[in-house]
Amino acid sequence: MSRVDNWRTLLAQFIDERRNRAFEWGSHDCCLFAADWIKTATGYDLADGFRGRYNSALGAHRLTASLGGLVPFVNHCLKEVARPASVSEATAGDLIVRDSGDGDCIGIVLGTQSAFVAKHGLEFLPTGLQADARFWKL
Repeated sequence: MSRVDNWRTLLAQFIDERRNRAFEWGSHDCCLFAADWIKTATGYDLADGFRGRYNSALGAHRLTASLGGLVPFVNHCLKEVARPASVSEATAGDLIVRDSGDGDCIGIVLGTQSAFVAKHGLEFLPTGLQADARFWKL
């Protein structure tokens, strides 16, 4: 699956629209943030099967735990649209999973920074900061 032609413009708009949007389980959490980006970039809604199925941390944990945790869950969901990649391959629009200090979370690579959903809006962290971060090439 490939990205739409104007994905770079769409990525900038996507980040701007969500920059100050607060975290909310089942509406604007890390998994739906990534899924919404993929839908914007490719037209494919990989969250169709789990969107609306949870609204709490426990519900999200149950969903990801059903496949062995966040990384296996992400691998499963992304198998149609992305492939695992190294930090050196990751470029803008790709996906990253890293430890947020509160557990793993998925974000969007923007270049040297990556965007993650945080309590009061997006948080921007260095992309290559953590050695154990995982990446997917969209």
